[in-house]
Amino acid sequence: MKQITLMVCFLLISISASAQIISQYVETDSGTSPKGLEIWNNTNAAIDFSVDNLFIEKGTNGATPGLDFTIDSGVLQPNEVLIVGTIDMQPAAVANNVLFYEKNFTYNGDDALVVKLGTTITDVFGTPDTDPGNSWEANGVDTRNQNITLLDGITTGELVGFTDPSLRFETVSSTPSDIANGGLDGFGVAPGNMASTGFELQLLHYSDVDGNEESALDAVDEFSALVDFFQNDPNYVNNTLTVTSGDLIIPGPRFYAAENSAVRALSGSNEPGHLDIAFANAFGVDVSSFGNHEFDQGPGELFDAAFSSESSGGVTFPGSEFPWLSTNIDFTADGDFSGVIGTDGDNVSNLNSQVAKYAVVTIDGETIGLVGAVAPSFPNITSIGSLSISPAPGSSIAQLAAEIQPSVDALKSSGVNKIILLAHMQSISIEKQLATLLDGVDIIVAGGSNTRMGDSNDTLFSNALVTDTAFDEAYPFQSTDAAGDPVLVVNVDGDYKYLGRLVVEFDANGVIDLSSLDDTINGAYAANVSQVNALGATPNADVVALRDAVQGVITAQYNNVVGFSSVYLDGRRSQVRTQETNLGNLTADANLWYANLLNPAADAGVDISLKNGGGLRTEIGSAVLPAGSNDPDDIVFSPPANNGVSEGHLRATLRFDNGLVRLTITADELISIIEHGLAEVAPGAQPGRFPQVGGMSFVYDPNQPAGSRLVDLVVDKGDADPTNDVIVIDNGVNVAPAGVTFNMVTLNFLANGGDGYPFGTLSAPNRLNYYTGTGFGETVDFPDGDLANDPGNNSLFSYTGGEQDAMAEFMSTFHPDNASAYDISETPADQDTRIVIGASVALVNLQITEMFPGQSGADLTEDWFEITNLGNTAWVSGVDPDLYYDDESADAGAADQIFGITDIQPGERVIVLIGDNSSVMPFMNVWNPVVDLSGIEVGYTDGSGLGSGGDGVTLWIGDPLSGGAQVDFETYPDTANNDGQSYDVELAMFSTVGNASFAVETLALGGDAADTPNIASPGNVAPVLEIQVSEIFPGQDGTDLTNDWFEILNSGTATWTPADGGLYYDDVSADPNDAVLIQGLTALAPGQRAIVVVDGDQADATTFENVWSPVIDLSNVEVGFTGGAAGLGGGGDSVFLWLGDPLGSGSVIASASYPDTAGFDGQSYDVELSAFSVVGNASNAVETIALGGDASDTPNIGSPGNTPLLQPDVEFEETVYSVSENGGSVNIELSISEVPANNVSVDVALMMGGSAVEGTDFTFASTQTVTFPAGSDANQILSIPILDNTNDSSDVFFALTLENESGVNISVVDMTSVYILDDDTVVPAGDATTVDANFLSSYLVDANGTAEIGAHDPVNELLFVTNGDVVEVLDFSDVNNISNINTLQEPGLGGVQSVAVSGNLVAVAYSAVTKTDQGSVVFYELPSLTNSVAVTVGALPDMLTFTPDGSKVLVANEGEPSDDYTIDPEGSVSIIDVSGGFSGINQSGVTTLDFNAFDSDLNNLLAEGVRIFGPGASVSQDLEPEYIAVSEDSQTAYVVLQENNAYASVDLVNNTITSITAFDLKDHSLPENSLDVSDETDFIFDATWPIFGLLMPDGMDSFNIGGVNYLITANEGDARDYDTYSEERKLDDTDYVLDPTAFPDADILELETNLGDKNLTNASGDTDGDGDFDEIHVFGGRSFSIYEADTGNFVYDSGNDFEVITAADPVYGAIFNASNSNNSFKNRSDNKGPEPEAVIVEEFNGNYYAFILLERIGGVMIYDVTNPSAPVFLQYLNSRGAVEGDNESGDLGPEGVILIRANDSPNGLPLLVITNEVSATLSIYTLNNPVLSTTDFGTIEGDLSFKIYPNPVESILKTDTVGNYVIYNLNGQKVLSAENTSEVNVESLSRGIYIIQNTNGDSLKFVKL
Repeated sequence: MKQITLMVCFLLISISASAQIISQYVETDSGTSPKGLEIWNNTNAAIDFSVDNLFIEKGTNGATPGLDFTIDSGVLQPNEVLIVGTIDMQPAAVANNVLFYEKNFTYNGDDALVVKLGTTITDVFGTPDTDPGNSWEANGVDTRNQNITLLDGITTGELVGFTDPSLRFETVSSTPSDIANGGLDGFGVAPGNMASTGFELQLLHYSDVDGNEESALDAVDEFSALVDFFQNDPNYVNNTLTVTSGDLIIPGPRFYAAENSAVRALSGSNEPGHLDIAFANAFGVDVSSFGNHEFDQGPGELFDAAFSSESSGGVTFPGSEFPWLSTNIDFTADGDFSGVIGTDGDNVSNLNSQVAKYAVVTIDGETIGLVGAVAPSFPNITSIGSLSISPAPGSSIAQLAAEIQPSVDALKSSGVNKIILLAHMQSISIEKQLATLLDGVDIIVAGGSNTRMGDSNDTLFSNALVTDTAFDEAYPFQSTDAAGDPVLVVNVDGDYKYLGRLVVEFDANGVIDLSSLDDTINGAYAANVSQVNALGATPNADVVALRDAVQGVITAQYNNVVGFSSVYLDGRRSQVRTQETNLGNLTADANLWYANLLNPAADAGVDISLKNGGGLRTEIGSAVLPAGSNDPDDIVFSPPANNGVSEGHLRATLRFDNGLVRLTITADELISIIEHGLAEVAPGAQPGRFPQVGGMSFVYDPNQPAGSRLVDLVVDKGDADPTNDVIVIDNGVNVAPAGVTFNMVTLNFLANGGDGYPFGTLSAPNRLNYYTGTGFGETVDFPDGDLANDPGNNSLFSYTGGEQDAMAEFMSTFHPDNASAYDISETPADQDTRIVIGASVALVNLQITEMFPGQSGADLTEDWFEITNLGNTAWVSGVDPDLYYDDESADAGAADQIFGITDIQPGERVIVLIGDNSSVMPFMNVWNPVVDLSGIEVGYTDGSGLGSGGDGVTLWIGDPLSGGAQVDFETYPDTANNDGQSYDVELAMFSTVGNASFAVETLALGGDAADTPNIASPGNVAPVLEIQVSEIFPGQDGTDLTNDWFEILNSGTATWTPADGGLYYDDVSADPNDAVLIQGLTALAPGQRAIVVVDGDQADATTFENVWSPVIDLSNVEVGFTGGAAGLGGGGDSVFLWLGDPLGSGSVIASASYPDTAGFDGQSYDVELSAFSVVGNASNAVETIALGGDASDTPNIGSPGNTPLLQPDVEFEETVYSVSENGGSVNIELSISEVPANNVSVDVALMMGGSAVEGTDFTFASTQTVTFPAGSDANQILSIPILDNTNDSSDVFFALTLENESGVNISVVDMTSVYILDDDTVVPAGDATTVDANFLSSYLVDANGTAEIGAHDPVNELLFVTNGDVVEVLDFSDVNNISNINTLQEPGLGGVQSVAVSGNLVAVAYSAVTKTDQGSVVFYELPSLTNSVAVTVGALPDMLTFTPDGSKVLVANEGEPSDDYTIDPEGSVSIIDVSGGFSGINQSGVTTLDFNAFDSDLNNLLAEGVRIFGPGASVSQDLEPEYIAVSEDSQTAYVVLQENNAYASVDLVNNTITSITAFDLKDHSLPENSLDVSDETDFIFDATWPIFGLLMPDGMDSFNIGGVNYLITANEGDARDYDTYSEERKLDDTDYVLDPTAFPDADILELETNLGDKNLTNASGDTDGDGDFDEIHVFGGRSFSIYEADTGNFVYDSGNDFEVITAADPVYGAIFNASNSNNSFKNRSDNKGPEPEAVIVEEFNGNYYAFILLERIGGVMIYDVTNPSAPVFLQYLNSRGAVEGDNESGDLGPEGVILIRANDSPNGLPLLVITNEVSATLSIYTLNNPVLSTTDFGTIEGDLSFKIYPNPVESILKTDTVGNYVIYNLNGQKVLSAENTSEVNVESLSRGIYIIQNTNGDSLKFVKL
């Protein structure tokens, strides 16, 4: 709790400005305490209560309030709270570290409270002078006995009080008394600070799906997977917003393909353009702004595609399931849109398919404001019809901001403090400038510019059609708004190539916390297959289906070839909008030819063709970067497949399909039109108006002002005759012949003013359309050309007069085959001939190429930036206009002149410091030591510095206030993670040493701790090789340990290799004739050191390494040598180095000397430190272990390589130890890698976690230190006592770790686990005599097949066994001589799923060939099996069974989804009436029950534990019936829903599904439920774990004891695992995160010897929905369970029996938990263990026995379940091979079980027949002891003296014999008797099963309805 002290340094708030309000109120729910108030200082200044007292007044029962309490000490900080209340409120204050004042309040819920600061009332609670009765209460909020808290958004007091508390407060879930338990529910936490310091938002965004058609469709499925993955990221699933900034729709192939019936069948709409709206709906887009292409076909087409709901074939297209926002489009004049104008500021959930200026969205309880805006240029670049845009085209960005700001202000005034602008401005520079002009916008999602933002953490997009080579700039762009708050601008490239992801945190005031930005999370996520696979993401099935349907349509279009091209046709946005391209030429020429073809014969010909580059939307062909390359020059450009240019290509690239028109223009008008097309040319710009032309060529100068750029212009009319050429401009002068005019063909879009072209001002346009009437979106019918001249080769798409038609006709005429294919390749811009920037044109192109914004703490230099001249002409000071600078504000009025630069030659770079002339020399001093700046000019400017939070540089040539031109504007992002690094604009990243710009780091260090260099590449100066001598060792007195040696250091920036010239050495004499070549060195990288042994050879180098390696890591230090060189003298000497042969051209590059070594024997001389080496110096000097000198007692001391001291590694010898509980102790071994020179040690500590209890299971009271003595590398032993007990408990473990190392390094094995195995385990004893089951024989059904499910026909002594897609019919009349006599098979159907027999009927379930289609049940008539009849049932009939009375067949139709999860049929249960025998079976007798009635009950089912989790599945689709058990009275069926961990109850009287009941979770933390979970240990560890088993039974049976129906389940477990969806996870999977509170020991659990490799599910376990897992759920229970069938009440579970029994088995314990496909010990421990598969219950002698199959280990468990709550284990039998490690053999994979009673058995004994799926065998066991006691339902043939009917019976039970009868219930009680009769009236009996017995003692069971 904070100290209550006066701090005079605080700013004290004025009383008049105070706002101290009650933010939480507690009035006791028990007695008189607790009671308390939380009071909030909602101001920006501290309050000193000793200056301004805080008074609380109370008014009771309507009385005027009087003083109740005064606070006159302490200081309350801004946005903090204090607590006033009874003493038991103090823990809440302590828990939250806030001020506490004790006050025994006596207020009740009906009292009024007044808060005053000084004399000013700041808040009133209740209404003074008013008696409300018991409390202030309204709308569910009550002030009596309640805990209430202030509503969000309320920030000031209510000075007149209230009678309705709900206007200000809401009730908190905890009770008042809970508050004393530590500050629950935010008590003591200021409003807005609850749970965290701010609100975190994940923003997903995309836009601009308007480019490469084929690539977009190829990428959309991966894109959908990314959207789905991140929307469902557990960390952000509740706080994600998905938006788009427009251009979702654009005319083209998929625009029109959406009309096709194949698409309509899926989407419900036949409107063109609706496809990408359907995609957006599938993506879950929350809101969109408009792009220009939405309107390309006019508002009407947009309305139909995106705002209209349509239905087709039972499928409804809802329109946009999100709103569209634009604050500056007026829709009121449009007849369609005027009807869908929503309420501005409404929640987006209320605005689907509506438009608004702005809206709000609620994300995880937070309100986000959303505003849309479009570029003012829309009227010029698209077709907006009667809509209007504000401001008008040509308006300033400031005017645009003024148009947007009112919507932002409206949101702010409503309390919204987090606002996102969805902008579509076509140029991201506009969005960046808006960021600085708007006040209150936090994030701008840009659109229209396709700016490929990203960074080095992001992956570039690549597919077979497109390869991106670099990002345009970093993500996100950071700026500040008009109020100085942070604002982010984001954009990613379009065509579904990238999903933008921005995770950002807002503080309580809605301000972005820039420190929360993480560039490893934020950025562009490429829709690459590799990215999707790496994430484990799954494409959206709806998107894939729609894409495939559209792709089918478009594929047909691409197969419609109209011509051929043997070259790549360049339609890339970056090219067609900036230069001539071959595709631009081809289409312009096609238009010119076509126009002349359709031109009236009497008219003058058409001379020239012009179209806008923005009308070419994509290339024809592919541009792919080869794998492994990042060089754009490596891109491989290929023509379209097989050179075919198709309908699909033309629809894609000419997707607007504008009409062609002819206009007549003068020479001046032609000049004006071309100048307009060139007006927006600028560095980095890609204007859509840029012209592509035919019939003319021109030269232009982009550095001249817009409107004056043409240098030359020639009209050549597209022919080869130069005499027809007309020169219009020559060297800038209009020289056109007087009165000359030209006929131009252009697009109707441009002719009507599109892209701002001034055709509307033509003097005599003489317009002619090459199409009829008002086609192509026209509203005026102009005269038509001679349309009959259309060649008619293209009639499948476009229309006569469209540019697609023109291109198709041109290609089919001139390039109809490969022999005549178009072959003019694309050329670089400098080789273009139609549109030329001439070599004679002077071009100064100054670009900002690097920016340095300083560093944290002390700067080494002023901020600076680099300018590079990328032009062909020098900028010269005094000749050319001066240079001016400003930062990102780009404020012409604030621009400052740049001084100190004399000229900037082409290719030259200069540095500009933001300072004055005095800042130049410090810059030179810092950088000259590492960069040669001798050729780099350094200037300066007195402008605004560059901010670390992201900023920019604006550069002008000429004073911007006097018409100067802005020539560049570059920005950089936040430098928080890149302190001291420049931002390299050319590389689009912060500089790193050695990058492509030759960046280096300074030797000087800056920053707060003077430890941070600057990293940059000023001048991009190439690396320099600098080698220096850094250490010299001249030997020692007496015996030397090594030869003399010296160390060399590469202090330059280039790597030395022998190719640069050899290194030569001599001593102080420096004699070239004595210099010797240094050998043995291969390379010396920058910063690397090497050793040179003097006067030696390789052996001497090796000796050096042997001496020094024990104490220094020389692994990265090369050791060379010089042979025959002069040694180094002890009296002082020198080392000289040459680069190159000194007798040739070599020169001295380094030298160093040292003084007399007297007094420093054996010590090297450290040149860098100018001192002899001492141990531990700054160069990491050490002493050798070896000793030299006269007495062999002197070590050498040096720092060769300057590497850290080499220390031995210590680790545990083993990762796992096991010990029996009675073992006494366990010895833990620690090993050391090297002999230590000194004593070294490490601590062994007990880790948190583990199940063993220190002091109970073992003794390890405190951390223990293990010492390794000097000179020995022997292992050290730590003995830990193990404590024994006599309890049958689970195995336990504990873990140890190494820490606090001294003189050693802790190596890899830094943790070990000790597993204590219980020696008191009680194994169920069993009783083999009870049933006396014995293995009889095994029969192989099919060596190449399987044997899964079986059924027995006792009458004909046949056995039916399913085998793949057939049923084998076996002669079972002799159990010792079984034979295959027949096969049942149904060609055309799928696999056999199940078989059952009753009477003369064999029923077989077949799946369909496509498993998601409806399946079939085929009935065969016994005995011949030649007659059959089939009926249709649900999808995938997995199991069928006859009811006990034989009247019905029940089928479990599993309805599994397709492997790609695109089709998910509903699960169902089919009931087939067979009461009429074989002849009565037909489809009309089939009733299939679905689960549709439960679809609306999803939440209740989930709450009850039913698992519903399939992707996009309804309840009906998700439920998967697996198995059916039927009550003995045939009245009720119980259907296992395995994957859903539940069962359904079916009323067979009324044929209805009545309920769905969840099975339990099995708590494996209980000792009785222990299990072995790892296959990584060689011992069985039967332990408890914090996991829950999902029982998920496969087989199930029903039995009745004492009138109660029971279910017994084989708890197998089953996971959903499909191609596109899998729920299986491991603990260390990145998308499976444990809740740290629930699992503080997660790192222990994640060991593979523990739970690390255990199969888990991610479909359940997140109990609080916060994205992490609070419980671990695993598959199966490794047990059987018993439930009361009709109530679902749990009765019994066999716990750990199966593993305890099999582990102790003398035979099968050796292959414990082996699988059915191997004999590997513990192979299945990490999965589902023995895996119970099937179960049946049979009655013998009045006792009930359960037979449970174990699918993996094999065999059958037998239990007596007569007492369902206490079953008794009897026997375990198995007939597989059991030698560990051998090949598997015997009977493997039990799947089905049949019990044949004695009177039906071929050998007279009851038989147990098991079908084995893996081995394809039958296991046959005899049950030698049981005797049949009663028969079921009168169906047993034999010597019984009577029969009964009907059975079941409602009133009169008839017999075939007159006699005396007694009726008993199943408890043996007599309930009825009748004498001398053949009929018994049983109407008085209740529903159930009874036994009727005659005087002979014969008994039969019957069912009373």
